[in-house]
Amino acid sequence: MRQQSQLPPRRALPDARPLGEFKQTINDYLGSVTLQSIIEQKNNGDGSRVVQFTHIH
Repeated sequence: MRQQSQLPPRRALPDARPLGEFKQTINDYLGSVTLQSIIEQKNNGDGSRVVQFTHIH
């Protein structure tokens, strides 16, 4: 018998949305990307990063 891995309890995000709405958002996004996404990371002066997605259609 296999032992199941111990996972931490699931916690809802503070701004958790209904799963159906989340899936629809993902579908809308994926529908707009037809070939590939290029990720470009820029460093800000405060040490944070901005990730910019450029879509190729």
